[in-house]
Amino acid sequence: MSLAVIRAGIADRLTNVPGLRSSIWVKGNISPPTAVVVPGDPSSSGPDGQAVTYDGTFGNGCHDYRFLIAVLVSTSHDPSAQRRLDEFLEPVGPHSIKAAVEAGGLRLDDRADHVRIAAVTQYGIIPWAGIDYLGATLRVEATASVQP
Repeated sequence: MSLAVIRAGIADRLTNVPGLRSSIWVKGNISPPTAVVVPGDPSSSGPDGQAVTYDGTFGNGCHDYRFLIAVLVSTSHDPSAQRRLDEFLEPVGPHSIKAAVEAGGLRLDDRADHVRIAAVTQYGIIPWAGIDYLGATLRVEATASVQP
């Protein structure tokens, strides 16, 4: 599987979260609340920040992928925006990003053998295209078999 196919699969799962838009494209203009899926994790140094580790699992059998989901909720930082963000970050529930991405088991349809939300890596003010948003970032880990 390719980086683009897995990223699109994660974004597809995010469409199941009520009230949350999702995108695989890093755009200047967003309409919050939006979740943007980007390869790698620029906030991490070392292997955790890499977008792809080739042959990382089972020797030559699988590649490991990492993504960051930037969840941008509001330009206002009031308590209602924080409550909304907190709902998105719950491990379970109708607004849970983790539950949506991991729905139906950890397999991402036919796009990845394993996908999971590993951590919330940032919570608070997130600058995006020159605008400060209340938001959070989530680290996603995926493993996909090598396709001949």
